[in-house]
Amino acid sequence: LTTSHSQYGNGVEGALSFSRQTPVYAYGVYTMAASSHYRQLGWFHEEAPPSFTSQVFAGYSPSYDFGSMTLSYTQENSRKNKNRSAAALNYNKNLTRNLLFFINYTRHLGQYHDNSVYLSLVWTPTQRYTVSGGTYHAEGVDGSDIQITKNLPLDSPYGYSYRVRAQQERDQNNFEAGFNWENQHGTYTAQY
Repeated sequence: LTTSHSQYGNGVEGALSFSRQTPVYAYGVYTMAASSHYRQLGWFHEEAPPSFTSQVFAGYSPSYDFGSMTLSYTQENSRKNKNRSAAALNYNKNLTRNLLFFINYTRHLGQYHDNSVYLSLVWTPTQRYTVSGGTYHAEGVDGSDIQITKNLPLDSPYGYSYRVRAQQERDQNNFEAGFNWENQHGTYTAQY
C-alpha cells in the first residue's frame, strides 16, 4: 500500500500478489489498483499510472533437458489511453552450459490486434561478458539486433559495465552504446 500527495490531491495505490514455485511448476497472480489522484515518480507530468493492472502466469519446467515454458496474461486499464491486454508464451532452454535459446510470442488482445515474436540466443562465455542476438517481428516490422555487454563484477559492488547494440529495422540501421560506472558515490551513465 502506498500513498502520494501532489497538486492533484492525495492518492493511494494497493497491490496484492501470490506466487508458488516448485521444481516443476510455477504459478501466480498480481493485481494493482490506484485511485484517480495517485501519482508516481517516473510518469510524465499530468499522467497517472494505470487505474488497474492484473497479471496471471503459469510455468512448467519438467527437466533440465526440456527447458522451461511460461504462459501469462496481462490486463492494464489506463486512465486516458485505451485499455490493453496481452497473452504471452515464453520458452527458454540451455543448449549448452553457456548458450541459452529464448523465444517469446505475444498476442495483443482487445483493440490492439497485433502479434509479436522474438527469438534470441544468449551466450555467456564468462561471468563478466554476455553476447546476445535476436530477430523479431512486432507491429508489422521485422528487425534484428546484437548486443555485447560487460557486466559489473560479482565480487564488488563497484566497477564498470558497457553495452553495445546494433539494430536493423526496415531499411534503417541503428547503433547504441552505453557505459555505466559505479563507485561509492553513485552511478554514472553515458549513452550514445
